[in-house]
This record gives sequence, C-alpha cells and structure tokens, in this order.
Amino acid sequence: MKTIKSLFGILAVSLALGITPTIQAQTNESQSLDNIRAKAENGDAKAQNKIGEARYSGSEGLEQNYMEAAMWFRRAAEQNYPAAQRNYGRCYEEGNGVYKNIEEAFKWYLLAAAQGDATAETDVLRFDSLLSRSQIVKIKEEVQILINNPANLQMKLQVEKIAQAKAEAQAKADAQAKIDAQTKAEAQAKADAQAKIDAQAKADARDKEAKAKVVTQEKEKARAELINSVKIRGGFLLVIGLLWASFRKVQRTKTDLKKGVIGWIDGVGIVLTMISLAFGPMIIVLSKDVLGNLTGGGSGSSVRSSSSFSGSHKSARQLIRDRAESLYGRRVDVTIDSGFYGGAYQVTVSDNEHFHNYTIVAEVDEKNQKITSWETRKID
Repeated sequence: MKTIKSLFGILAVSLALGITPTIQAQTNESQSLDNIRAKAENGDAKAQNKIGEARYSGSEGLEQNYMEAAMWFRRAAEQNYPAAQRNYGRCYEEGNGVYKNIEEAFKWYLLAAAQGDATAETDVLRFDSLLSRSQIVKIKEEVQILINNPANLQMKLQVEKIAQAKAEAQAKADAQAKIDAQTKAEAQAKADAQAKIDAQAKADARDKEAKAKVVTQEKEKARAELINSVKIRGGFLLVIGLLWASFRKVQRTKTDLKKGVIGWIDGVGIVLTMISLAFGPMIIVLSKDVLGNLTGGGSGSSVRSSSSFSGSHKSARQLIRDRAESLYGRRVDVTIDSGFYGGAYQVTVSDNEHFHNYTIVAEVDEKNQKITSWETRKID
C-alpha cells in the first residue's frame, strides 16, 4: 500500500515538474517580448534591432512585416548600432521594406563594418562583383565623411526618411491612379456597348416600321385597285344588262300579258347567259389579280405595277439612277438588289469613272415621283 502511494506521489511530482517549466517558459517569453518592445519604444537601439529582426523573419510570435522591420532597423541605425546598420543594408540589398538599392546597401554594410561588425565585413566583399570600381571608391569616400562627422549621418537618415515617405506616397498615388483609369475604361467600354445596343435597337425599330409601312401601302394599293376594278366592270355589266332588258321589253306585245311575262323571264335569262359567256373570263382574271396583290406576289400584281407607272411616270430604278448620276456623275451602273432592306430598296451603284461601288438604301415614293430617303451604307 505504501509502495502504491509512493508511486502516485512520484508521478504527481514528475507531472508538476514537466508542466510548470513549459507554462513558465511561455509566460517568460511573453513578458520578455513586452519588455523588449517597451525598451524599443523608449529608444533602446538593441531592443529596436531585436524587434526588427523578429518582424523581418516572422519569429518571436510576431507576424512577418518587412516595412515595420525596416522602420525599427532605421531607428537603431540612427544611433550607430552596428547590427541594425547591417540589417538595414540587407533591407536595401533584398528590396524588403524599402526600394531595392545596391549602393545604399553597400553604404550601410560599410558603416556597420567600420564599427567592427564581423558579418558586415564579410558582406562588403560581395559588392566587388555588384558595383564598379569607381562606384565603390565614391561610396567609401561618402561613408568616411559620415563616420568622421556623425551629424552628417543623422542628416542623411532624416533626408532618407523623407524620401522614403515620398516614394511610398507616390507609389500609393500611382496605384490609385491605375485603379481609377481601369475603372474609367471599364465604364467607357460599358457605355459604348450600351450605345451600340441602343443604336442597333433603333435601327431594328426603323427597319420594322419601314417594312410595316411597305406592307400597309401594298395592301392599300391592292384594296384601291380592287374597288376601282369592281366599280368599272360592275358598272359596265349593269349598263349592258339594262340595255338588253330594255330592248327585250320593247319587243314584247302589250296585249299578251302571259307572253310578255314569259318574254321578260326569257330576256333576263339571255342577259345572264351573255354576262357569263362574255365577262366570266374577266371576272376570273380580276380575282387572280386581287389575290396576287393581297398575298404580295403573282404575275397579275407585276403587270399592274408596271402599267400603273407607265407613261409619264418614272420607275423606282430610273428615279434612283437619276439621283446617282447627279451625285456621282453619269458613268454609273445601278443595280437594285432583290427584296427589301429596312423597308426600302437596297441598291448597288458602280462608279465606272472613279472605280467605286456604293451600297445605298433608298426609299422611293413612285406615286409622287420622288426619293424620300437616301443613305450610303458602304463604299468599296
């Protein structure tokens, strides 16, 4: 029993000894980092360099941040802390936290080496292959002046700090300008696309309206021709029928009523027979013509169209040719393409003198003998 108690006691002590140092180490580490930051804020160069190294490598529980690391290195370097000067030179050499500048990196390595930093002394040797001989001599002379007069070093750091701030502000402004330009370009492209869509919609609407206008005109024309044909032919048939009936009535005797009634019926029958024989074919032709007009085709429609504008009227082709000759000279060939485009004639005009082909959309009012619309769509 005593043995078991002793084992539990040893285990408890061992666990306590194992856990306590870990907790204590974490607590000490946190306190140590807080103490280092406090010292750095109060101007301790060594603490400032330590915070900079932690930020540069992302260690000691801090996130990696090159710009903040370079800031802490610069603060310590201003106090001539060799390790910070070497680390600040590394920032310039690698372009982390500051703009990459090999000459500036060499200067800071030289300043650190001048104060006995062994790592910096080794780093300086690399620049024999990175800089020219004249550059190395010039930079060493400048560094010697800074070493001989620390006030010059402070002034250099202040100027450098201002230049770095200006460069960062300019980079930020350039990035914003690039974003603004991109946004403006996208907005303009969107506006252009919408304008193109709107223009196409308007063109489609005009085409639809023009086509509807042509259809309406054709229907009105067919209706008018139908009415005129019915009036003329119907009137003619009526006159013939009345003349025949009157003739038969004169021939009928007044005394024989029964014979007269029979004669009247006979006369009507004869009139109807003559109408059927004489004007039946005309009625068939009329029906065919009207049907051709109402359906938009047929040979009858073509015959009437050509006859309607015969005589003193000019055809659509002639009106278009006259307009083309007045615009492009007399040596032109006019070809009216088949079908309609936008409710108007699509025409190809070949200028034989200047060797150009024009694609034109023209709307012609043959009734009033004028061109109501003339638009040049393409020139080859």
